[in-house]
Amino acid sequence: MNVKTKIILLATIPIVVMSVLVGLGLLSTLMISNEATSAIRDRIFPVIIRNSNALNRQQAEIQKLMSASRLLYQARLAEKSALVASDETELAKLGKVHGDTIARARDLIDRLDTKAIAALAQPQQQMQQQLTAWAALSDKIVTMAHDPEKVLDGLELSEGEGRASFERMQGLIGEVVDSQTQQNSANLERLNKAVTSEEARTGEMLTRSHWTVSAVSVTSAVVLVLSVVFLLSVVRSIT
Repeated sequence: MNVKTKIILLATIPIVVMSVLVGLGLLSTLMISNEATSAIRDRIFPVIIRNSNALNRQQAEIQKLMSASRLLYQARLAEKSALVASDETELAKLGKVHGDTIARARDLIDRLDTKAIAALAQPQQQMQQQLTAWAALSDKIVTMAHDPEKVLDGLELSEGEGRASFERMQGLIGEVVDSQTQQNSANLERLNKAVTSEEARTGEMLTRSHWTVSAVSVTSAVVLVLSVVFLLSVVRSIT
């Protein structure tokens, strides 16, 4: 083996090593990117899905209460309209609306999922009791509307005890809806902060790793280029 061949061989070794290092740097960058993606998928997504499902279930219960509240207002309107109805046909229609809307509101309150919102258990019982009390009073008022001699008494009862009972019922619903809405907003804000923090931490890790790998890759590439230039210059000087 002549001197020229030996020199070329010796110069080729670091070039091969540097090429391997550059390749490893690129491979490491790809692996780090994949790890960061996996971290987001494995740590952040489950948290989002779990909390989103819980918030959706809680929101569904709030919607039930809001629907029940609207139905009860319709029943209250039917009650007041019955007291000024012009004939029995209109009274019959209003009586049906009154009974149906109360039944639908009662069904919504009875079907509240206390597992979705644990704090609903006690308010649910209170709402059921208050609804029973107001519905009995309201039924009595609608019945009085059929007797012309009792209409004035019905109006007085509706605007007095009836109004107070109805407002207590709506107050209970409003308290639960407002409280849970605020709680859901707070939970959503905490979730957003947790996700943002995790994303920032993962991004920071990825950035640091990229800088490290990039530095190694660039250094290796520079050494590789210098080695090639050196090899070419040596070959030319020999020839």
